[in-house]
Amino acid sequence: MSVHLFKHEVSYFSVPKCACTSLKLCFFEIENGFPFRSYTANGVSKHIHNAAYPSVPYAKVRRGRIASHWKAAVVRHPIGRVLSCFKNRVEYHGELDNVALTDEDRENGVVTSPDLPTFIRHLERYKDLSPPVRHHAEPLSHFLGTDPGYFDRIYPISKVDEFAEEIGRRTGRIVKVGREQVSGSKASRKDLSAEEVSKLETLFAEDLELYGEFFE
Repeated sequence: MSVHLFKHEVSYFSVPKCACTSLKLCFFEIENGFPFRSYTANGVSKHIHNAAYPSVPYAKVRRGRIASHWKAAVVRHPIGRVLSCFKNRVEYHGELDNVALTDEDRENGVVTSPDLPTFIRHLERYKDLSPPVRHHAEPLSHFLGTDPGYFDRIYPISKVDEFAEEIGRRTGRIVKVGREQVSGSKASRKDLSAEEVSKLETLFAEDLELYGEFFE
């Protein structure tokens, strides 16, 4: 869900692959006065996303109860989000190592443990095969809606520290944002062909139109 600090009338709308793990950990400590620690209950691992603040679709946010809140979000260019999804969820966590492929998948070139070009070529299918991949590669509009004007501030991921400073001013707490989802080497736009860039820009055309002015 979004993070709602009712005491301070602050709401943060989270988006996967936009520093949301680090920010949620900060908000948890502000709200509770102690750092969050992962734990296990009945054999189920509990982390910040499923124990406290899961990221949910904008359509499911109960907006009426936060009408008076200062509302903010952090965004990232869709290509950067997809690349981060690949490096973290596919390469590091192996989300596509054991997915069940059909004969049609194999005929179409869909494979387990894909490299980056294969992942982008078949991104829509990989989202169908893996709920974690789908969640991390949903468009910004899925989590933030289609009206950027709803938010009081939208920060590019490069200015997440400015967001933290603003939260500090509003809550009276010192907020330091760490880096939680670090997974080895990075991929960049330079690693993509013109065709791959074009495909991603087409897939995320709505995000580019709605939120493009906030990217850096």
